[in-house]
Amino acid sequence: MTDFDVIIVGSGPAGGNAALELADTGLRTLILEKSELPRNKPCGGAMPGSAQNLVDVDISPVIANRTPVIKLYNNYDDELHLSSPGENAPVLVRRNEFDHYLIKQAIEKGNGAVVLRENCKVVLENETDFAVNVSVNEHEVITAKLLIAADGANSRIASKLGLLPHRKFAAALESEIVTTHAHYQAHSDVMLMNLFCLRHGYGWIFPKEPNTLSCGVGVWGNHIKLRNELKLFIERSIPKSAIASEEKQGWPIPIYQGYEAISTQRVLLVGDAAALVDPVSGEGIRYALHSGKLAAAAITRNLGDSGASHTTVGGTYQKLVDNEIGVDLLRKLKFDSLAFRASPDYFYNTFVKSQKNLPYTD
Repeated sequence: MTDFDVIIVGSGPAGGNAALELADTGLRTLILEKSELPRNKPCGGAMPGSAQNLVDVDISPVIANRTPVIKLYNNYDDELHLSSPGENAPVLVRRNEFDHYLIKQAIEKGNGAVVLRENCKVVLENETDFAVNVSVNEHEVITAKLLIAADGANSRIASKLGLLPHRKFAAALESEIVTTHAHYQAHSDVMLMNLFCLRHGYGWIFPKEPNTLSCGVGVWGNHIKLRNELKLFIERSIPKSAIASEEKQGWPIPIYQGYEAISTQRVLLVGDAAALVDPVSGEGIRYALHSGKLAAAAITRNLGDSGASHTTVGGTYQKLVDNEIGVDLLRKLKFDSLAFRASPDYFYNTFVKSQKNLPYTD
């Protein structure tokens, strides 16, 4: 007999939303998190307004801001304003608050069926025809019928299973800027994206209460000094007199590379672990939430009293992701991202000014 029905490794949006969905089923679910919650998570924290529909609880308590105006530039030029009012407005969250909120909601909703353990170093030991075995903090072995790997961009579980062996990364560097109240108020309803202010990349400024701006740069390549680029971007975008303090942090972004195996018989990769990230904008929260939801759906659809089928859960999950997420990301990979890298002006005029496929809009 297994210790749990499902183990979820990682408590980001993918793992949290999977736990939230499983909480309704009564399945014994264990969340293993390497840190203590709430924990800091470097991220711009933006997602389209429609992403709220992927979560089965009200997330308004942890929304840091909604931005009804999106301001776009092509390398500081050709300014474009788009309006996305009401519930369609992009949503900004702080990941420490948002991620913790989903986990707390899952635990409460599960009424004892969902358990969280923090400060856990998790290693996948093996997967058999009957169970998945993990070691925790090098001395404890826990078994489950199924495992959801939400362990991020550098997923050790994916590596152990030989999944996504050739994953590619973009890089992002963010400065969390505390600004003057006057400056914040003047820009609090605007999400700014400056495409191609650096080669093969862009800069962003996302306003979050109170008086805080997420200001960063992301690049699709590894030959650019991001610290210099971020410094230049901030200098050209925010008056020095408006900056009270800055705190920089960087992270890798695993870019979607097309239809690839993201599951085995009993292990499902979700979110960044599955490289479900927009290959143009680097947006990942929406796809993390969606993949967590699909993982839970595949499990509840196939996990009966006698245990998981030999192949059904992984196969069901793979098809759901390919059909509901992969189709969108593959189009962006084959068309949008090629234009983005090869011809910035063409991309801006065709994909942006024509208001097609804009980041964080629906």
